[in-house]
Amino acid sequence: MFFTMFENLCKQAGKSTTRVGQELGIPKTTVSYWRNKKGFVPKQDVLKSICDYFDVPISYFFDGNIKKEPAVIDRFSHDYYLLDDEDKKAVDALVSALLSNSKYQKENVG
Repeated sequence: MFFTMFENLCKQAGKSTTRVGQELGIPKTTVSYWRNKKGFVPKQDVLKSICDYFDVPISYFFDGNIKKEPAVIDRFSHDYYLLDDEDKKAVDALVSALLSNSKYQKENVG
């Protein structure tokens, strides 16, 4: 998923993935590794430099949404993606519980 999203951003910018990698100081071999390693996501500092380059939030690489979100959402999106399935279920349950008790939920029901 990461590489496909990265490749799409590069195409929109009219540049190759290798070229963008060079401009960001990322070796060609690393970009090639990303291409071949399905499900790979770079370390957060590299991902952030890519996001800064294309002016997209980190969450773009997880949900495809280019809309800028608050920084906490970007961090949460990245951290959530790194969790195992059991921990994701626990986070989902916690978020659901918080939303069911939130002022937003109460105002927007019905």
